[in-house]
Amino acid sequence: MSNDAVRWDEKYRHKAHPDVLEPDPLLVEYLDLFRPGQLVVDLASGSGRNALLLAGNGCQAIPLDCSLVALQKCSDHADNAGLTVYPVAADLTQFRFPPECLDGLVCFNYLNRALSDNICAALRPGGHLIMKTFNENFLAANPRFNPDYVLASGELTAMFDGLEIKFLEDNCQRVSVTKSAIVARKAFSA
Repeated sequence: MSNDAVRWDEKYRHKAHPDVLEPDPLLVEYLDLFRPGQLVVDLASGSGRNALLLAGNGCQAIPLDCSLVALQKCSDHADNAGLTVYPVAADLTQFRFPPECLDGLVCFNYLNRALSDNICAALRPGGHLIMKTFNENFLAANPRFNPDYVLASGELTAMFDGLEIKFLEDNCQRVSVTKSAIVARKAFSA
């Protein structure tokens, strides 16, 4: 078990990281991009707030996280709601998806730049990505946060330049904007 997994298990076990079950508003807004039966990963899912919304929409939702405690909470929440999720525990620093295996991937509040090419390759043609995470403005209010895990202005566009962008919020010049977001689609082959 990685040090990250141990750290996150402790946070979820001791309620230092409370269960937030409200899905991210960006996913709610773009939920219609994902159809029933589609295979969609919630990367770094935590206790599954976004995976639960996807499952409730009929998707085959795969919460993927390093924390077994968080994934158990996600499974419990799904059982209580009469939903099915397919949790996967993995070291997210080492994990890689096979090519063209996913209809969609959502990722909130997590950044692993090394996965961006793999995410693009893992999407099937027509597959969608929704990502929203901290940008450099977040550091002003949270100076102890690791700067390696925040986006610079324009970085999302560069990370996913092979995808068709449907929505982009990447204005780090506005200090009040502490997260950047992208909604994108992998093009169908010509």
